[in-house]
Amino acid sequence: MSDQNAYLGNAYGRFYTGIGCREDRPFKILAPITTLSFGDTFVFASAAARVAAAFEYSHCRFLAHHSRPYFRDILSLHPFPSTVDIVETDWRQLAFSALVAPTQGLDWKEAAYHDIVLTSAWLSPAHFGDLPRCPLVFPDPLAAALAESLLRMGLSDANWFCVLHWREPTYVYKASANLRDVDPQRYLPLIDHVIDELGGQVVLCGHPEMTRPKPRAGLVDLAGIANSWMLQAFATSRARFFAGSPSGITGVAHAFLTPSAHLDVLDWYTGEAEDWLMTPTLHLPDGRNLRGEDLFQSGWMHSMRIAKALRDGQLITQTKSETGELIRALEQLFRDTQDVFGWRKPAPVPTKRPNALRFPPGGGYRPRFIPL
Repeated sequence: MSDQNAYLGNAYGRFYTGIGCREDRPFKILAPITTLSFGDTFVFASAAARVAAAFEYSHCRFLAHHSRPYFRDILSLHPFPSTVDIVETDWRQLAFSALVAPTQGLDWKEAAYHDIVLTSAWLSPAHFGDLPRCPLVFPDPLAAALAESLLRMGLSDANWFCVLHWREPTYVYKASANLRDVDPQRYLPLIDHVIDELGGQVVLCGHPEMTRPKPRAGLVDLAGIANSWMLQAFATSRARFFAGSPSGITGVAHAFLTPSAHLDVLDWYTGEAEDWLMTPTLHLPDGRNLRGEDLFQSGWMHSMRIAKALRDGQLITQTKSETGELIRALEQLFRDTQDVFGWRKPAPVPTKRPNALRFPPGGGYRPRFIPL
């Protein structure tokens, strides 16, 4: 017997050798969903896929709280072997310090151990900028059923469409105002511009409490359909592009690698190098009026820093983008995606498998801003 075979014949040898290279010893990921947010769940699931894609064999165990009905559906789109466990514990306890006992209770022997635990830091794409992006994937039968639903609603598969969204303080789970809210009257004209000027179709994503646009040919309003998160996610995955203010659907577009413009965004780290950003103008107490690249370079392009300054009594205001400026973002995305004529083909899952992770991963990326 060779040394290698003898080593693999030992239980510990099987456990520690060839991690991620063998079907019987996948790279094991534990991913507690430490958020209740719809969009953050997509971003977290995307991060888990990004890690799993580095290995020939992997298994991801998601732990999610029972209080949100969309968790299981979203996490089922992980493109590699996975398990979703819905737990009853306080969702804030889904942290590393509280995971050992529950995890071993869910499994036994070797299956209770994991090679990496994804903490909430992985929620930011900037944390692992050097890992290839990996989309979530709709299984073929589900994709066919969702496509048929969109066709029945009037969305033509002979023409392209984009997804639009704007944030209002009316969402049932977040019915309070914050810095990300926008005036829907500035965003509503984008629907007509896409249909009448760019020749496309529009799928509006969001929630029933949003401001309702007037029905018209070329518009499919999914926001008016309660609990339509899978239909909205599928539409986003096939859209020519996405444009919207920072909100949950932004995370969906991220998870499917949909070309995107993040509008009126105050956080530089919400996108990837391929995305476009457009900020509001931030008015600071020292008299500076900052926007775009200037805002980024100042260090003030961070909503939590702004929120803290406001709590401390500093007078900071912002001027949101005008409709004409928002239209520039649509036209930029339209130019960038000239090779898309119908529904966009889903982004491919990476095929290169190094069977290793560099840790900590290289973070950071250089945001790019819509020229104004």
